[in-house]
Amino acid sequence: MKNGARWKDLTREEKAHLREWGVTTLKGAKYMFAKQREQRIKYGPPCIPCWECRAIAKKLGEEV
Repeated sequence: MKNGARWKDLTREEKAHLREWGVTTLKGAKYMFAKQREQRIKYGPPCIPCWECRAIAKKLGEEV
């Protein structure tokens, strides 16, 4: 993780956004970001994650 960001460092709104996708843990978030990255590489621009997911991933030091 970049800058020591943790699950508890996310805002209530960020956690709510992740919960919409069924993500309730940091491990789950990392898994989701990895899958988003795979889909973007495989399918190109139509599979770009939303702005909220991209901002959360950046905050946690992950790449999407």
